Amino acid sequence: MNNPERKWVVMILVIAIVILVIASIEFVLQLRSITVVEPTLELTKEAQETQEAFSKKEQKAREAFLREDYETAEILFREVVNNLSVDPIDNVYYAMTLMIRHPKEPSFIREAERYFDKYFDKFEAESTAFERLRELRGELNAERREVLDELLKSELISSLTPTFTPTPTPTNIPSPTPSATPTPTNTPSPTPSVTPTPTNTHSPTPIVRVLIGDVEVRTKPSRDAPVWTYLHRGDSVRVIAVYGDWTAISTEYICIGWVPTAWVGFGGTPPPVIVTPVTPTSTSTATPAL
Repeated sequence: MNNPERKWVVMILVIAIVILVIASIEFVLQLRSITVVEPTLELTKEAQETQEAFSKKEQKAREAFLREDYETAEILFREVVNNLSVDPIDNVYYAMTLMIRHPKEPSFIREAERYFDKYFDKFEAESTAFERLRELRGELNAERREVLDELLKSELISSLTPTFTPTPTPTNIPSPTPSATPTPTNTPSPTPSVTPTPTNTHSPTPIVRVLIGDVEVRTKPSRDAPVWTYLHRGDSVRVIAVYGDWTAISTEYICIGWVPTAWVGFGGTPPPVIVTPVTPTSTSTATPAL
């Protein structure tokens, strides 16, 4: 074999080796991509199936609540509300379910209030939380509206609990003076008395008043709180509580909002049954927008 032929053979061998190396590299890369991608696809599919199962359970819970199957709703919502992807409004459904099923059991009522608090914790803007509550309230019947209003009332009033604690003044405790031992006397037997029959205590009649001016309804008793809606002079409102210069009211379309007390037609001092104590340092006065 002469030199030119030998050169051609060497060139062909070099080209074949290069092609073989390139093909080997591509094959290895394909194997690696298959190894990485396939588990990812499997995880994504599993996550999607989990989310679909959660959505179905959430839907069943709401359907059970709407058809008044509160026992089933409580079981399903208990699982739903502990999921990281839960819709915040499900906390409200669960809280209402507990209030309806266990109206006289303090532990369940506290749990209902706790999950109702969680609803507000999910929102950055408080006005958005109240807007969703207003939408939900419009879909409820009268009985469930009362339960929702009771939860909201507890939420707003509990946030206003005074934190001021007066410092007790120390007093001198006098030393006890020895006294003479009394002479024992005959004690007559007690006359048996008739035990009175307990009577039913009815809930107080709701206090309804008429506004004496146009006013902004706010989400909290503060001029800095977001404006929820507006009411007008002559509108009737149900009074929930009075807190200093602010009054919590509700209407057919508002579950609970706050307006300045000056614009609620009490015609004098509000009834003490609805007054909530304020801190001794609270002296601010709000002026409603006309």
